[in-house]
Amino acid sequence: MNRTRQLLADEGMDVSLGTLVDGLHRIGGLLQPLYGEIIRRNQASGRWQMDETRWRVFEQAEGKKTFRWWLWAVLSPDTVVYLLDPSRSRAVPRKHLGPDPEGTLTADRCSVYPGVGGKIQVSHC
Repeated sequence: MNRTRQLLADEGMDVSLGTLVDGLHRIGGLLQPLYGEIIRRNQASGRWQMDETRWRVFEQAEGKKTFRWWLWAVLSPDTVVYLLDPSRSRAVPRKHLGPDPEGTLTADRCSVYPGVGGKIQVSHC
């Protein structure tokens, strides 16, 4: 946000950090229904690529001793969903794909993917 403020200042606009943050909160609320539809379309795809990478989140979470979280990318032929979660367990893809998913999941050999459940065929990359 400070970089954005500096870019605006370079153009002669003095915008407070609070104004920028408030604007993002408002935009987030407006985009929430669209985000929900992207998630639903991704879940219904039947063909996904999935990967996770560590992501530092400087926030205290109950039961979490470190700041290491996981950013999951779930790609379908026409959507991408990012999931930020404190866990690297198979509960994350299970929750996203739903109770009885069916299709093909392309992923690395991380041990979480074969146990996703449903009628998922795992294709290793």
